Amino acid sequence: MNEINKEYIENFLYDNIKKKSDFLEALEKEALENHVPIISPEVGQFLRFLLASKKPKRILEVGTAVGYSGLLMLDVSQEIEKLVTIEINEETAAIAKENFKKAGQDSRVQLIVGDGLEVLKNLGDTFDFVFIDAAKGHYQEYFNEIRKMLNPGGLIVCDNVLYKGMVATDDLVIRRKKTIVKRLRAFIKEVINLEDFESSLLPMGDGLLVAVRIK
Repeated sequence: MNEINKEYIENFLYDNIKKKSDFLEALEKEALENHVPIISPEVGQFLRFLLASKKPKRILEVGTAVGYSGLLMLDVSQEIEKLVTIEINEETAAIAKENFKKAGQDSRVQLIVGDGLEVLKNLGDTFDFVFIDAAKGHYQEYFNEIRKMLNPGGLIVCDNVLYKGMVATDDLVIRRKKTIVKRLRAFIKEVINLEDFESSLLPMGDGLLVAVRIK
């Protein structure tokens, strides 16, 4: 359980989520058993909803992990032409690459191994939908680079922005996490007040910030 919602709320949400493919179900179970962090079920379902609504052609993901969230997004529609996903850890990226292949989705995936910010600075591409789930202390830097590549009407979804509730209240802040919390608070305020984006902060999973480019 996270610090965002009551356990009974989370359980109810989990009980009312659309069934995923057998491969995704197995990958989710494996990740949980091995303590590999993946997106929460309700966040996954919300991503599916957003993708079904926006029907993007090109998706960017910062933070591949084992490929679970990327596969979940690709599973929504065959209209998604390409997923560009960035992972800093070589071993984790190798696992993700194998999972994309096993799922038969490798032809639609470009997996880049490297530091997220450095890759973004040299990517030179455009996207309709972006999912950020990487180093929380660098969300502002990621956003600054990504907004240059986002098509009009494009969406940026940032996961874990409430950071176990610490961003919302000092009562939960752990001393060694103060810098990350400070940066996330500044990031949220910055994005919410941008003139060329309309944004919403949602108490879902570990907190989501959703921003759509309006200009």
